Amino acid sequence: MHLGEQAAAPRGYVDFCERHANDCRDQDSSRHSVRLTENRWIELNAINTSTNVRIRPVTDRAQHNQLEVWQYPKGAGDCEDYALEKRRKLIDAGWPEKSLRMATARNQKGNLHAVLIVVTEQGDYVLDNVTNRIHAWDKTAYRWVARQSTENPMVWNKIGKEPQTTTVALSVN
Repeated sequence: MHLGEQAAAPRGYVDFCERHANDCRDQDSSRHSVRLTENRWIELNAINTSTNVRIRPVTDRAQHNQLEVWQYPKGAGDCEDYALEKRRKLIDAGWPEKSLRMATARNQKGNLHAVLIVVTEQGDYVLDNVTNRIHAWDKTAYRWVARQSTENPMVWNKIGKEPQTTTVALSVN
């Protein structure tokens, strides 16, 4: 995943961090990526699926009468709530904080959607509440918007395509 210029953090995330300051700073000096072993893959799938099953989907408008509220779910929540809970569960299971980054994208309908990105040595993977299957970030139908920096969770960057290498042919007359 290629991170571009700095972007504004989602307002809901900023509000979440005001309420949960300790959860919004990296408290370890871990690597930026994790080696994805067979056991880690099994654990990642188990946490993704169990969270998706346990939380009932509900919009912030229906639950809080507000447009955007990022919080740990208490039985129900929307996309960013699922992602925050998955991040918390993975950290509790010993995953490096710096390898777990929130991201936003536009779904097929053009709506803003939040997911958890797991940065691994084998690539970046998406933990999503709309599917139990974990996909590489570039194998989704999303149009990526922004992701937390690997250096600082309070810094977000725009997501772009990998820089293209251009070959220029020179002709000599």
